[in-house]
Amino acid sequence: MAQIYTLQFQVEPAEELDWKFALLADQDYNYGNTNDWFGYFRGGLYGFYARLKGCMLHYDALHVWLPQPQSPTYTESHLASFFFNADSALECLTFAINALGNCIDPAAFVDVSNDDSLRKINPENIIGAPTKKPPLPGYAKYFPTFQDHWVKNHSLIETIMDHHDVSKHRQTIYRGGRLRLDPPPGYPADFGPHAEIILQGDPRVHHSRQPTASASGHTLLEQLAPDYCDFINTAVKLALADARTNIPLKVQQFRA
Repeated sequence: MAQIYTLQFQVEPAEELDWKFALLADQDYNYGNTNDWFGYFRGGLYGFYARLKGCMLHYDALHVWLPQPQSPTYTESHLASFFFNADSALECLTFAINALGNCIDPAAFVDVSNDDSLRKINPENIIGAPTKKPPLPGYAKYFPTFQDHWVKNHSLIETIMDHHDVSKHRQTIYRGGRLRLDPPPGYPADFGPHAEIILQGDPRVHHSRQPTASASGHTLLEQLAPDYCDFINTAVKLALADARTNIPLKVQQFRA
């Protein structure tokens, strides 16, 4: 069976969380829109959608046949852009969920009414930071299965963040790989896009401690990206389920 080089993000639960839950919570007969929490919620969510679109576009660009060879510079450009969007999507989703939490329990989340506090919203609010600070209490109370999902996938999240940080601030993260050998009619085989892209196993450690590109311990984008896609698809389902279970609404339906 041929490998499929596309990412299928399923954001319908996030859309339902927006239009059928958060918008209802925003009404005056429920929580109202104190501190414009709903504006921050929807802004974060729309940023989240845009970043996922970026993930799909750049992942596709690395694997699609083009009428020209794909240089290492082309590869690194799209690879770095993929990780920017993947990391930013995590940040934007955190921003949206934090804003929703603010509507019921502002003290348990980061304050969205304060400019300085807004800069403190990040995934560490959900999963905590080792030896630094625990997660914010609101996640365990209002989004427990969502939080548990993030904690269980801490290694995946950290890998995304590390590759984004290193590609943004330090150096290339592309180490090699192999090309596709299934050219469409009229395309030379040496124009092949990537079948596998080998990433640095741990981009933050010294080169001398990196596994060689041929070693079994390397990280493949084609394994990491689908895992990330599955993580996101599950996360939005759990966010919707947790909100419905743990955030009570006085009025369950929109009033005319």
